[in-house]
Amino acid sequence: AQWHEIPNSGPFTLLVGPIYMTTVNIPPEEGIRFGFRVEKRHCNPRDTCHGGMLSTFVDIVLARGASYGMTNFAGAPTMNMAMDFMNPAHLGDWIESRVSVLKKAKRTVFVSCVIVGPNGPLVRGSGIYRILFKNENPPQP
Repeated sequence: AQWHEIPNSGPFTLLVGPIYMTTVNIPPEEGIRFGFRVEKRHCNPRDTCHGGMLSTFVDIVLARGASYGMTNFAGAPTMNMAMDFMNPAHLGDWIESRVSVLKKAKRTVFVSCVIVGPNGPLVRGSGIYRILFKNENPPQP
């Protein structure tokens, strides 16, 4: 696969990244994959990837997966997210996503993912994302 940094990632993602993406040789039902290399700054004292970093990656993956291929897209705020940690990721591991869009409604997308490392699945995640479009008023609290 040909990986490149995700565009328009914003200041928070720049702090924890780089996070990469590819659409090359990805099954059509998936469309896009995301990945990152576990660095020392992502780790806890045992040199395993911190759960907060994996949670951040899941949120980015789900939101980006939910909006993949949309035009006039302006953002995908998280409405709900759930995760199950299955195995640890270690310093130096390459981590990748497998994203599935379950349902697209008019303004909401239901999406799930599995995050995998060199030894198999690490995290299962699911979320609901609100889709925002350019040139519209943002939702009011």
